[in-house]
Formats: sequence, structure tokens, C-alpha cells
Amino acid sequence: MSQNRTPESSTHSLNTFCGLSCIGAEIAANSEVTRKLREALKRTDRFAMEVSPPSAAAKKKALLEKQRSLFALAREMGFCLEKTCYYESELSSAVAKRLQTRRGQHIYQNTSFRLPGFPRHAAESMFPAALLQAQEQSTNKSLTWVATTVKEVRELFGELLMQHKQGFTTGLSRGLCTQSETCIRVLATIMPPVQISWSRMACGLHRLYVNMIYLLCDENGDLHKPKDMNRREMTISPAQELAYRAMILQDAQAMEEAGMPLSPGFLRQMGKFVKAQAMEAQLDALAYPPYEEPQPEIRTRRVRAPRLARYEIDRIVEEKMHRRSAWFLVRWAGYQPAWEAWRVHGAIGSPVETWEPFRMVKNTEALEAWQNRAY
Repeated sequence: MSQNRTPESSTHSLNTFCGLSCIGAEIAANSEVTRKLREALKRTDRFAMEVSPPSAAAKKKALLEKQRSLFALAREMGFCLEKTCYYESELSSAVAKRLQTRRGQHIYQNTSFRLPGFPRHAAESMFPAALLQAQEQSTNKSLTWVATTVKEVRELFGELLMQHKQGFTTGLSRGLCTQSETCIRVLATIMPPVQISWSRMACGLHRLYVNMIYLLCDENGDLHKPKDMNRREMTISPAQELAYRAMILQDAQAMEEAGMPLSPGFLRQMGKFVKAQAMEAQLDALAYPPYEEPQPEIRTRRVRAPRLARYEIDRIVEEKMHRRSAWFLVRWAGYQPAWEAWRVHGAIGSPVETWEPFRMVKNTEALEAWQNRAY
């Protein structure tokens, strides 16, 4: 059966077997890789036909062995099983979030970090081969890219920062703004030298190391250069400063074309005076809200509840227990016609008697007389 297999069927099984469809297009483009993988498939099929019909466990074991061999062959030929854009997004986010203003650990404006699990194939496809160090090309354990000029830094990063979607990034710069304002007042721009290294550890883990420094430029055109360990700003020549200012202005123009909110100072440096005035008006509206006439204070008058009328108790006539509390039949002194509406006992015109709880007769002379009565 292996001899009757056509190239089309072999290519189909190659592209769909063992989850390698993500690299099938790249492998098919390389005839040498395709030939080697076809030979591996034929050897596996020929071995399966020479033995007796395998059981389910034997089929599973053969399938796993075939999968391991194909994956190992793909790794040896430099193919990674993840899309390169995933690693580009991870690296751009790591670079962008370290472009910060002078505070805390960012006071020196230099940063070094590493990304574990970064494959060599992704690093080689991301960074230009012209910046690769000559002494590192012969070894498979480490690679180093170095950029010493502004042009080389742009070639090294390219459009990498554009992959970062959560901030104002373009070219080699990131726009910084405060929480209280919505416009960019400071640009953090990567400056040379920049060194990026890839290495494979003894345990087989791949790592990418990034060492870089950056400039801070405010809307007034002042450059804040990186500091050394003694907190002294590094010195640059006038030609270098002119090149850095041109690089920052180029990134600011790209931000303005992308619709990012630049401060009036940056807009004036680019000759956008009308937009600068509009941005100033917007910022003034946020800082100084329109004046509103104070509303007259409406004072509410407190209305006191009327005090309850007090009535004199003539005497207590009877006592009983109701729900574990003492109740007293109270005869009220005097007589008023309005009492007839809530009369309980007696004829009209006679004294009114009502049952009251203990709290209504507490500390009264009638209660004291009732308690001291003679039985």
C-alpha cells in the first residue's frame, strides 16, 4: 500500500496529521523538508504492514511514536509550532510597558528583561540578519543582535511597538499622559545602543534577553537623557541630539496622523496651530468648568410634634395579668364629653375607666395607693 500512495495523498496526510496543519504551508514550500517527511511517513507505513494487525494499544503507541518523530524533525529543521505574531505581541508589550517616566526603578531610563520560552525561529524571523554578530552565527546556543545607530534601532524593532494595542505607541516611541489629562505631554523613545540576545540553556529552555535605554522628551522640546549609576545624565554630541530630535518628531507626526491626542506643544512643533488651539480649549474646559449660578439654599422648617395631653388618674380599680404583664383598670379623674367616643364601661356622664399597661401608671400615686391597699 505504501508503494501505491500518491504524492497528493502523502501531502494531505502530512498537513493534517498530528496537529501540524499550522506549519503545513511552510513545510510544503520547502521541497527538501517535504521529501524527508514523506520518507518518514513511508517508513512508518511499511513497518505497520509487515507486522500482524495491531491492537488498539499498539495503534496508540505507534501513533505517539510517529507524532514524536515528526515533531522532532520539525524542530531540527527550525520550525516552531506557534505563530510568530504571538511572540511579537509578547515582546512589544514587554518593551512598551517599560517605557515610563522617571519614577521608582525607571529613574535611570534603562531596562533589562528576559522572556522565557522564546524560540529561535521566532527571533530569527523577527530581527534582521544584518545586525547579527558575526561570532554568534556559527553556534546554535546563542545569538546576539546589536544596534548602535538610530537607523539600526529602527531596523531592529521595525513596527514591533505597533503590536501593542493598549497604549499610544508608534515607531520607537510611546506617548505618556497623566491620569487627570487625556493628551500626550511626554514621549519615551528608544535610543541606541540596544542589545537583544537569544540563548538556549543547558536544560533546553529558550530565553530572549533585551537591554535598552530610552529618552524622555516633553512638549517644550526638553530632552531628558538616561542616567548612570551616579545619577548623572549621559553626554551626547550635538549631531546625536539633532538625530534624536528628528526621530522623536517623526514618531510624533506618526501619532498625529493616527489620531492620538498630542499636547498643544507637540502640535505647534509640527506646525498644527489650529489643532493646538482646539486642544488648548479642550484642556481649559476640563480644568476650568463653566461657571454655574449657585442655587438659593432652601431651608426647611422643623415642625415639632404636638405634645400629648396629660390626664389625671383618679384611682386604680382592678388589676389582671395579660401575656405575662400587669394591666390596670384606671378610672380617670374628671369628665369630658370627648371621652364618650372611647368609653368602655359605665353609662354616659359617669367616670371613664380603661385598661392600661404598667408603663402608663408607673411612678404614680394611684399605683402606690393600689399596692398599699388593705386586703
